[in-house]
Amino acid sequence: MSMALAPTTGGSSTNPLWMSNVSSEEFGSALRSSLELAGMLAPVEADAKYRVTAQLLNLDRPLAGLDLTVESRVQYKVVETNSGQAVFDKPVAAKGTAKLGDALIAVERLRLANEASVKANIETFIQRFQAVLRGEP
Repeated sequence: MSMALAPTTGGSSTNPLWMSNVSSEEFGSALRSSLELAGMLAPVEADAKYRVTAQLLNLDRPLAGLDLTVESRVQYKVVETNSGQAVFDKPVAAKGTAKLGDALIAVERLRLANEASVKANIETFIQRFQAVLRGEP
């Protein structure tokens, strides 16, 4: 299976005076790396069978706490490049947690929770898309 990745959207840069965010570029880089590690990224974009777009819809973050859990929600759409037909067009939600032992500083814990949530989200997308390709509901 070979996929090309369209530019990701929906992220926002972190304001150092406020909460940690995930930028579109950081999210896109994480998605690209994960697809590559899963053997799903086309070596040559023009040869890709599928094209995936991803929009980071929401990062639900706590304002405070010892253990911080972030839920990310991403809209993924995968289309066949030849036909333009969508084969996957669904939102995916996943959570990630950073505990007090992971980082004493809350802003750092929130960054770690963001990363864990995005990683879990991408892994869930890859699993669900592979299931669709196998003909599973």
